[in-house]
Amino acid sequence: MGGLVIFDLDDTLLRTAAATRAARRTVLATLLPGCDVARALAIWRRTTLLYSDQQFADLVEVLAAVLGAPLPAGADLDGLAAEYHAEAVARVTVDPRVVAAARRLRGDGHALAIVSNGDDAAQRAKIDRCGLGELAPAERVVICDGTRIPRKPDPAGLRPLLGAAAPAVLVGDRTTDVLTARRAGIPVVRLRTRTADLERGSGLSRAVRADAECAPAGVYDAVRELL
Repeated sequence: MGGLVIFDLDDTLLRTAAATRAARRTVLATLLPGCDVARALAIWRRTTLLYSDQQFADLVEVLAAVLGAPLPAGADLDGLAAEYHAEAVARVTVDPRVVAAARRLRGDGHALAIVSNGDDAAQRAKIDRCGLGELAPAERVVICDGTRIPRKPDPAGLRPLLGAAAPAVLVGDRTTDVLTARRAGIPVVRLRTRTADLERGSGLSRAVRADAECAPAGVYDAVRELL
C-alpha cells in the first residue's frame, strides 16, 4: 500500500525566496527611497518573527521605525500590499528537482498533498501559475491562512489528510515544518537550502532535528527510506 507524501510549497516545491526579495525591493524603493537596501531587507526578514507578510501594514510600519525613516504621509499601504503580493506570485518559479521527485513518488503509488502557510488566494495562484495543480487533488491542497486553518507549526492542516493506516511523510525546508510533523506524529524530511530559516522559527533550527535532511536533488531517496 502506498503512503502519503505531504509537501510544503514555498522554497520546497517552489523557489520563492528570490521572488520575495525582488518584491520587497520594489516596496522599499516606493516607501523608503534612498534607504540602505541590504540592511532594510535584513530587518524585514527579522520583522517577520513578529508579523507575517500577510500583516503588511504592521510589518512595514515596524520596519520604518527600526530604520528611523518615517513612511510617506498618505501612503496607500493596502494598494502597495496588493502589488507586493502580485509581484511575488509573478516571479516565483518551480524547483524542478523537488517536483520531479514528487511525480516519481506518485508514480510509485504514493499519494501527494500540499500544505502551506500563507494567504489562500496567493498560494493557490502560485500553484496554478507554476502548473502544480495536477500534483495533488483539491481536497489534498491545504492552505493554512491563520484564519480558517491555523498556521504551521500547528498540525491542524495535516490532520484531515492523515489516514489511520497509510504511512505519511512531510517534506519542507523550515523549522516550522519539522515542528508540524513532530506534533502530527509523522516523520519529516528537511531540505537543506540557503533560504531555510531566514525568517520565522530560526531560533529553534539547531534544537529541532528532522528524521532526514537532504538537498533538493535527494528528496526522492530520503522519502523512500522513511515510507
